[in-house]
This record gives sequence, C-alpha cells and structure tokens, in this order.
Amino acid sequence: LLRTAPALTGPWSAPLRLFVADHGKGEGPVYDALDHPAFAEGGGRVLYITHSRPTGETSFSARFPLHRVELRAPAGG
Repeated sequence: LLRTAPALTGPWSAPLRLFVADHGKGEGPVYDALDHPAFAEGGGRVLYITHSRPTGETSFSARFPLHRVELRAPAGG
C-alpha cells in the first residue's frame, strides 16, 4: 500500500494498493518487500519493487517477483 503526505507528520492520504503480491503456488508467506530506487524512472514516477516467497524446494530457496509500479497524477490534478 502507498500513502502520501505533504510532510512526515501528515495529513496522510487514504491507502492505495500498488499491486497484489505473487504467492506462486501457495508455498508460503510473502515477505521482504523492497523498493529499488536505483532502477526508478521518470524522477521516481516508475518504481520497481520485489518481494520474496519460498519455493518449497529447499529450506532456503525463494523467488523474487518483480513489480513495476507507475504512479500517475490523480484525475483533474
């Protein structure tokens, strides 16, 4: 979820869902969501976010789906 504010103290916007995490075949929980600012485009308008989820193959195996999120100005804004 994403929320915005003009300052750290708010007021904060309503939450906006950026994407639905890929659970794969349901092998386990999704965790470790991470933004990758080095890959951002358009001055931060396009974000790349990964998360990890276990594959079930071994105790430590995981997949890291990549999500491309494009932020747009609200209608009329």
